[in-house]
Amino acid sequence: MAARHPVARRLLAALPPLALVAGVVGCGLSTDDEPQAIPNGTADPDTTTTTTTRPAPVGETDNVTVYFLQSVEGAEEVLYEAQRQVPLPATPATRLDALFTQPPTDEEREEGVWSAIPVDAVLADRPRQEGTVLVVDLPEGVYDQLHGVIAQDAFAQIVFTATAIPGVSAVAFQRDGSPFEAVDGSGQAQRGPLSRADFPELDPEAAAGREGREAREEGRDEGRQAGADGDEAVPGAAVPPAGDALVS
Repeated sequence: MAARHPVARRLLAALPPLALVAGVVGCGLSTDDEPQAIPNGTADPDTTTTTTTRPAPVGETDNVTVYFLQSVEGAEEVLYEAQRQVPLPATPATRLDALFTQPPTDEEREEGVWSAIPVDAVLADRPRQEGTVLVVDLPEGVYDQLHGVIAQDAFAQIVFTATAIPGVSAVAFQRDGSPFEAVDGSGQAQRGPLSRADFPELDPEAAAGREGREAREEGRDEGRQAGADGDEAVPGAAVPPAGDALVS
């Protein structure tokens, strides 16, 4: 190794200690061997932690209302209210998906419950709400399977299931993104949205009202018949001959 020049040795010896320290610091080295805390705002942005919202626990579900059909006394049919489970949070899409993919159970079928929805029914797009109207988009393949009374029943199921959602009062149907004229309870195609009022014969509340009116009417008929029977002569009773006067 080359020997340091005598003049350089004299200059280094003449420098005060503070100058030597400043020279070390200027080279970027710390004189403190202990770990140092990083002041706020100087941390590496790649290592900064962030706060995230905790998602809903996996497996939590919510009960939603869907509508099937039920045969009444083997002749008429009305909508049947049922409960199904969907993941939280319940949305219009998951509610309709429950209607499509969770058909009546064996127990419900024993009670005459069935569905007019095609077994392969799916949504063409996610339902969207416009005011109080829910826009339901179904693919062409679903509509191709809906004819006659079955179409009326299927549309009624969708309308009643959708209007069970708070804030929804009617349903506008689309076919692959284009407006579709769905039929109402009378089989008439409608340009505008359909509501529960368009299916009065299938409305379970209206059916209950009809049954009540029929029961009351039957009761009145029985009362009138009983009154008429009371005016008839009692079998075995003596009937005075014509022309004979009754003696008091």
